Amino acid sequence: MSEVTLNGENVDFQGPAPATVIEVWTLVEQFLGQSGLLLERMRVDGEDWAPSGESDSKTYRKIEAFSISREGKVAQIVSELLRQQPVLEKQWDACAHQVLSRPWPVFQNEGLELLGATQPLVQSLSVLVEYANGCDAEWGGELGLASENLNTGLGFLMDAFEAGDCVLFSDVAETSVLANIREGFRVLKSDVAPSLEKGAQK
Repeated sequence: MSEVTLNGENVDFQGPAPATVIEVWTLVEQFLGQSGLLLERMRVDGEDWAPSGESDSKTYRKIEAFSISREGKVAQIVSELLRQQPVLEKQWDACAHQVLSRPWPVFQNEGLELLGATQPLVQSLSVLVEYANGCDAEWGGELGLASENLNTGLGFLMDAFEAGDCVLFSDVAETSVLANIREGFRVLKSDVAPSLEKGAQK
């Protein structure tokens, strides 16, 4: 018989449990949404599982689901971003200098890889700004400005990239991209993280 638990408690579906993993995910997600909670993760027969299309219709013996508050999810995003800070800043610093000393065709792939590695930060900042606007968080304006400036800087960088202008690329990478990445991280560290911590203690 199939079994589903949420945060360690058995889930009563008032009838037979759903047959597939994706049905369980959808129902639990809807149920949590009514309480303003999010489905953080799900373990299916002892292994972590997330919707992917391929395994959505699989059956199961036991599902363990875990919820998280919106504030908890936001704190998780901030914590993860701050963990990436030293590596990302170091990569952009190196990139701004290496582009001037390496052949452009050789550098192009590395430049694209770094742009790809920066996308999670760009997307996460947008999510955090949206969250801040929704709950009038005091740090929303400052983070929104850093996010906007970073997007603008990346736009200028793509122009330099497409033009194959390594001098302009280096200048923009340092003054517009790296500077705004640092500013984004500064706001996360000095304003967002302490504010979320204070909220969690209430």
